[in-house]
Amino acid sequence: MEESYRKRIEKLELEVSCLKEAIFLLTTAKAVNPDFAYHDWIIRNGIFDEKRVSLEWVLYVLESRIRGEKPFQEVQMVQIPNQYLYRDQKPSRKEITDLCLLVLEMEDQKVVDELFSSLEKQDVYRNLVSHYGKKRE
Repeated sequence: MEESYRKRIEKLELEVSCLKEAIFLLTTAKAVNPDFAYHDWIIRNGIFDEKRVSLEWVLYVLESRIRGEKPFQEVQMVQIPNQYLYRDQKPSRKEITDLCLLVLEMEDQKVVDELFSSLEKQDVYRNLVSHYGKKRE
């Protein structure tokens, strides 16, 4: 019985590996639909599950700050201290970049530039995208 489970697990692991490879190949072989540029960016960068949810929460909070509004709640994030994320003033471009890099657990600012390019193409977080584009520091 145990051998049967082991073989099933190995088969599932192989299937998952094949699916990952297929997704990678699809993201590189297809033309990006501008209506879903952000979703394409998410897939290409492997931002899934909690990391995607955390990123979208940070984007929502930053968008709220730019509009001069408070988020409907303060969520404690492991990567970011509350006093850094939930400030009253509009964020600088550097702050936006730093917060995104923290939540993405990455270091390359180019990834954030690509993120904002995809957000602009998909026409989401408009105020934040506009603010990010204006704030060259």
